[in-house]
Amino acid sequence: MAALLWLSGSILFAWFYFGVLPYSAETPPSWCQDLGSLAASSDPATKELRDGEAAQRWRYVDASVVAPTGEELACLNLTERVAWHVSDFMHRHGRAWRVFWNGNIISQIAYLCVMPRLRIHGAEHVAHLASHDTVLFAANHRTFFDFFVITGVVFQTCGAPYFSAYPVRATFFYSSFLGPIINFFGSASAMFPPILNTPSDETIRSGGRVWNDYAMRRLASELKVPGTMIGIHPEGTRNKDPEARKLSQVKSGVGRLALEAPQAYVMPVFVTGFKENVWEELKISYSSRAKDHPVDVYFGPHVDLSSFREAAPAAAAAAAADD
Repeated sequence: MAALLWLSGSILFAWFYFGVLPYSAETPPSWCQDLGSLAASSDPATKELRDGEAAQRWRYVDASVVAPTGEELACLNLTERVAWHVSDFMHRHGRAWRVFWNGNIISQIAYLCVMPRLRIHGAEHVAHLASHDTVLFAANHRTFFDFFVITGVVFQTCGAPYFSAYPVRATFFYSSFLGPIINFFGSASAMFPPILNTPSDETIRSGGRVWNDYAMRRLASELKVPGTMIGIHPEGTRNKDPEARKLSQVKSGVGRLALEAPQAYVMPVFVTGFKENVWEELKISYSSRAKDHPVDVYFGPHVDLSSFREAAPAAAAAAAADD
């Protein structure tokens, strides 16, 4: 009976939030134009306050979100193309479901797994985020579940319903039979888009550079849609170094993405204390050992890249002249 009531309540909440609340940013009814703390946030560049709910548009597929060309899709094998189309469909047409599933189910499960051991540092850097803000999180990569924990903490701290995406290596989540299933049910296909030729891949594919260039352009276009959160691991693969606070060599993709998204908050995140075995982590969290095994999440302040952004065109012009 309790499970039935919980399911009925969840369905009712989803219907109210995604069905009753306005889908049009131009004509919201007066009774829901201001939803409290989610309705005000400062622009990362100008510090100007903006109306959050009136500007939020993650429910729509923005016209600026780019689609891959036939040449770019040809870089993927058949299995990866099928998985790509499923994920892309969810990305375009299942946006409300993804926000509900990841924000209210998956991230909350991850949050509960570590809650008794969780120590949040720099919460003030994310507490002001509103539902229309676009955010690029750059995090270290120790486990498969880093961003599940981070997403749970962000949702708990600022309460904003973000549409999220996390680029992931294609080798498992798009090229195998099990990977796309885990992606679909574990994150509503939020592990998107696939990235080729990651440091953990055994072979280098000739079309990797072409596809990855599209993936970066796709993410940059997504960050133009208010209410979007992108999480990326600059290291490119899991860091298995015994020293938890040591970083692997980072890749340039996160820098390019940050430069191409001037409207987004760019925030570093560091997670430590959590390992791959979820069941073992859960047992530790709810045992007498919890206080001896803390899970620390560090949020850094927004990184202002305006000076680099201004220098980028000049550097590109100089490189073109040399060619």
